[in-house]
Amino acid sequence: MKKFILFILAAVMLLSMASCSETEDLYKAPEGKLAATNDAIDYYFFYPADGTWSPDRNDGMISILSDYDQVSGTCTSSISGTDFQYDPKTIATEKEYWEKNLESYKSTFKDLTVTKEEEIKMGGIDGYYVEYTAKVTDKEYKFGQAMVFNINRVYILTYTTETEAFETRLSVFTEAINTFSFK
Repeated sequence: MKKFILFILAAVMLLSMASCSETEDLYKAPEGKLAATNDAIDYYFFYPADGTWSPDRNDGMISILSDYDQVSGTCTSSISGTDFQYDPKTIATEKEYWEKNLESYKSTFKDLTVTKEEEIKMGGIDGYYVEYTAKVTDKEYKFGQAMVFNINRVYILTYTTETEAFETRLSVFTEAINTFSFK
């Protein structure tokens, strides 16, 4: 009986190991990268597997958090992906989507200043990119947002960090944009 139980435990362990490696390889992450995704979303992007970023997965969105830029004992850098339904009859471009929502952002962040806007590609589709600064409590943060429309949904990647750290973490965000793909 003990041998049978050990056999079952060994089989379960082997199956779980096989399913983990299959899941990890599902998105064909380049060496040294991990896929940020979950079952509730229909997209993914890659980030460094160097231990400085960790996943923070929720239903309906995905986030990665940096654990090496601690300021005042808090983690201040993150990249998150969200998607929302939109009406293509009322909003034709990602730039229009941004402009329509800018007033809402400004009501949240009274001192919001847009510092950059440009067209980009994300997931192989033409999209839009913006950078802006704003104070959150007493600290100034800088945000980068990349957005793209696909099948009546807008997909948004947002990079948030304290302003002085923005450039040092920007390459990870750029990689997330460049590797963003639909499942």
